[in-house]
Amino acid sequence: MTTSAVGTGAISATSLATALIGPGVGTISNATYTGVPAQVGAFHVADASVVSFNDGVIMSSGDIANVIGPNKSESITGIGNGLDDPDLNSLIAGSQTLDQQTYDAASLEFNFVPNANTVNFTYVFGSDEYLEWVNLFNDVFGFFVTPDSSVHNPATATNCATVPDPNNAPARLPVSIDSINSTVNPTLYRDNSAWNPPTNPLNIEPDGLTVEMICSAQVVAGHVNHIKLAIADTSDQILD
Repeated sequence: MTTSAVGTGAISATSLATALIGPGVGTISNATYTGVPAQVGAFHVADASVVSFNDGVIMSSGDIANVIGPNKSESITGIGNGLDDPDLNSLIAGSQTLDQQTYDAASLEFNFVPNANTVNFTYVFGSDEYLEWVNLFNDVFGFFVTPDSSVHNPATATNCATVPDPNNAPARLPVSIDSINSTVNPTLYRDNSAWNPPTNPLNIEPDGLTVEMICSAQVVAGHVNHIKLAIADTSDQILD
């Protein structure tokens, strides 16, 4: 597995946005990134047991270079910026995390004009908070799609990075270490502990990660729509 951070070579916010957009999208524009350059970039992986898609965009609350496996530590903590993200703060409001505040946030935003009324993205979420800090430090991810708008609007945006709430169907929960782990939505969780490794450990650093997930959101074909991807630590700046 290899990673290339934004600002190195040809990697920019625009190139990352372009990498996310496949067939069915006409144009992208106004790509912006907020965070430390080391927190976002491109990745390449040839090991299908980690992810089946070979190339993509990687975001972290620390240094993306630290994601390269194998897992050698339960406590990877990379470069952070200390910044919070108001949209992610809203996702963890009312959760069991100790301090309902985000830190070391990284976000990528851009406009796009689709040719269809639905967009789909494949993604994986991982964290070094697994499993010992579940329900204490609820690291969180958001994939916000604002239809028919050139700006992110929390009032009309949909976070499509969600999973079923097993205690309150048909409600949905944002993707986080609290909503996907060995006891909550366990079929979506893959253990990769360093202290007590699984029989077939994954060649990637995070202590746990999800299966491949699908973000699906409604958009307006032929119009400018907006996407924001964001990830952050919660409660403190430790562990990525």
